[in-house]
Amino acid sequence: MLKLSNNGNVQAPSLVDATNLILQFASRLHSIDDVEVVINEVFDGVQQLYPTSRVNLYMSQDYELTHKDVKLLSMQDERNHWCKTAFIEGNTVSYTWGNGQTSIAAPLKGKQAVYGVLEVSLTSHDAQKDADTMTMLSNFAGTAFENAKLFEQSNELIKELIIINDILKKLNENNDEEEIYDFAYNELLRVFNADYCCIIDVKNINNMNIRAANFDDNMEDLFTLDRGYLNIVYNTKEAMIISDYSSASLTHSTFMEKMQAESFMAAPIIAQSKVIGVMMLADKRKNFFTYGNYKFFQVITSHFGMAIINASLLAEIQRMVITDNLTNLYERHYFDEQVQQMQLEHYSGGLIVLDIDYFKKINDTYGHQTGDDILKQVSSIIQSSIRETDIAARWGGEEIAIYLPDVNLKQAYQVAERIRSKVMEETTPSVTVSCGVAHWNHTDDVKNAQTLFYNADMALYKAKQAGRNQIRVG
Repeated sequence: MLKLSNNGNVQAPSLVDATNLILQFASRLHSIDDVEVVINEVFDGVQQLYPTSRVNLYMSQDYELTHKDVKLLSMQDERNHWCKTAFIEGNTVSYTWGNGQTSIAAPLKGKQAVYGVLEVSLTSHDAQKDADTMTMLSNFAGTAFENAKLFEQSNELIKELIIINDILKKLNENNDEEEIYDFAYNELLRVFNADYCCIIDVKNINNMNIRAANFDDNMEDLFTLDRGYLNIVYNTKEAMIISDYSSASLTHSTFMEKMQAESFMAAPIIAQSKVIGVMMLADKRKNFFTYGNYKFFQVITSHFGMAIINASLLAEIQRMVITDNLTNLYERHYFDEQVQQMQLEHYSGGLIVLDIDYFKKINDTYGHQTGDDILKQVSSIIQSSIRETDIAARWGGEEIAIYLPDVNLKQAYQVAERIRSKVMEETTPSVTVSCGVAHWNHTDDVKNAQTLFYNADMALYKAKQAGRNQIRVG
């Protein structure tokens, strides 16, 4: 129990009273697993021991400053050097002022680390006794803080493992690159609840593509790989975190200023030691992301990165299976399947089959390397002359087939003529092509793919028989 002096002032507790108060304090802390409650109990305990004292609690950067009376312990501030000494050495330090006031700095020390310093300023008649009392109190507080922190960390770790397990399960069920980008974007927003999220696909420093973002205000002007935060991530291949952009910025960021954001995290997606993408989060609030968020963000990004890389590799393998290596056109088996499918989905279509005239003579005159180059040139001309919905394939040696969904016969003929003219004008050495064109629509009695191919092939034969470098209709 606290005693009053003759003049009515509160006296410091006796050793017995202090011990009882500290034992009560320790008993209350024993069952607490919430860091904020521990902090509150620390302030209450000191106020019970020294009601007229001034109390400060300085915590290291591992603690999020959510309590209004907790301050960040600065190693650069010499005004309370005794607190810095107590933190570094892990021992209680007393400092007596000229006016008789004594400041006692007692470290909050657990088994694993020192977490902060509890400072009490009071008029002390027995500085050593008060220092011993504060040491006892801070030791109990440090142990309780560590236990509560470990409990919170274990809960966070369990939550993170559950999130990662769910993410991996969904990623393993999906090999579509576009869907993985969308899933990654949505999960990052859900898990971190930040204001902004963006995932960027990087081909090289001059070629980047924003694959997912929750803002669309001139996005192409907000990011560049030759400066700003993305430049740092791209060149260092390391993740980064910014807690207070306006006062602690490493570099200028158009994005951060445009969005009025203060907190930022970014991590690279790396394949074969090369950055192929960047995932980033930002928020308008300062100190929004914790160091724990930062570490977890890197873990999640690595999993998403692996999924994107695997999906990209799978897509490339699938492309290689259905694509002719020389011409970069589709293989015939894939082309046949697609034409049959399109005939089920559309009401009409045209087929062009073309053949490079006197191709054997080109090989004999210039060599097979030039013959291959001519095939590439003709294929490139075809790809630039048709729509994205059209499909072209290497039909045989020097024969190429093109299917045009939803066109009439006149339109198909015009496409064939455009290709024939460009081939004659743009190839080196100059070559010509002969074309056969066939057409179908849903009113035909027979509209299967085999009939369409046969009609186009017969038309091509007529074009070649008639002198080549021309178009015939089947």
